[in-house]
Amino acid sequence: MITLPSHNMVESRHSQALTQARKVRQSNLKHRRSAHHMIVLLAATQAMFYAQMVFFKQPYHTSALTGQMWVTELLGGNPRCIKDQLGMDKHVFLKFFRKLFTMTSANHSQHVYLAEKFAIFLYTMVTNLSNRKVGECFQRSGDTISKYEFPLSSCFPWLISVCLSDASIKS
Repeated sequence: MITLPSHNMVESRHSQALTQARKVRQSNLKHRRSAHHMIVLLAATQAMFYAQMVFFKQPYHTSALTGQMWVTELLGGNPRCIKDQLGMDKHVFLKFFRKLFTMTSANHSQHVYLAEKFAIFLYTMVTNLSNRKVGECFQRSGDTISKYEFPLSSCFPWLISVCLSDASIKS
């Protein structure tokens, strides 16, 4: 003879199953709430970080020397320094600069003198640094560096040939 479980026993198991289901549901809700809290906290942190960058900007180029001042310091300083930084002696730099000014359409711009443009070009060629690194040296943005670096590169081979022909005529 098979005995069937009593009604009370079925209700008890049903009640236990419901209690267990409630506990699982509450646990899931608790995990979801904590996940939502983490997402909100992360979003708030990102918003604060972004707001700090936008509203409390810190200057990036803070050197005491501007690019033109650095070039002036190179021209007036130790002769080995200009050779190390720009790859040529002072008298060669000045000769190239005069030729560049008189024989090409290169000229000063509103904010950057031609000597600084020429130094930017030479410094980039000698050091092979990125625009960002060169910009840090000259206290200029990477866009400014690329704007003044590449126009000079097109006339540089011609300028070298002119200066070499001048040197061969004088010797």
